[in-house]
Amino acid sequence: MSGEVSLTYLTYRYAKALRAVGQSVDATSCAADCSALSSVAVAPSYCSTGVAADAVLSVVKLPSSGRPGVAGTGSSCAHDQNGRPLWLVFALLKPINRLESRSLAENVASLRSVVLHEIIHGLGFSHSFFNYARDSEGRRRHLIALSRVYDADGEE
Repeated sequence: MSGEVSLTYLTYRYAKALRAVGQSVDATSCAADCSALSSVAVAPSYCSTGVAADAVLSVVKLPSSGRPGVAGTGSSCAHDQNGRPLWLVFALLKPINRLESRSLAENVASLRSVVLHEIIHGLGFSHSFFNYARDSEGRRRHLIALSRVYDADGEE
């Protein structure tokens, strides 16, 4: 895919979940889920004239998750008619207070693997995309199956 990414004016795909937590979802807006779920600023021009790109990547800084070892998340918030991600979101959860005391090279080295890992999730490499993958006829492919897993000592 190349050329312009053109997003659509959408009602919220996750309206029921958003209402459950008290968020207003009455109005339609350009790439509504991106702003509501991913804290991304969406210019109306992204829907009216498009973006000269194959995909859009937004980087946001969210509060720490409180879970040790979780430095970020990667997802997508807008998709084409075939479910392919058009808008990727990398959310940094890791505290940034130590970034100032490090050089640019040290920061790049410490965050590179996190950024790459989460962008790969945004490109669709995640359990939810594989779970709902479809073949060329539109049938679910069932790429993920729940299986029993045993340790080396035979314990379940």
